[in-house]
Amino acid sequence: MSYVTLSPAVTQGDGACGRGRQVSADPLLRARLAKLIRQYRLEARLTQADLAHALGVSLRTVRRYESGDTFPDEANLRRLMIACNIDAEALFRPRRGAA
Repeated sequence: MSYVTLSPAVTQGDGACGRGRQVSADPLLRARLAKLIRQYRLEARLTQADLAHALGVSLRTVRRYESGDTFPDEANLRRLMIACNIDAEALFRPRRGAA
């Protein structure tokens, strides 16, 4: 599995607790990534609580990831990809039939 290094505009997590900060990237990108996080979590048959446990973050943090309020830092993004069995390219390339 290969990983992409994201720009600081996309990952502004503090690293210590795995909590992201408000993302300053394009609002459409934020919305798309939030939607994809939710889609992949559901495809992996994980609840938000399951994903929070796997990432070592609070349930509120996962909810904020899925709403686009925050974005996982690089370490939690990697954990998310492992938990949901996805690769980095899947997060950043358009899905067939996606709007």
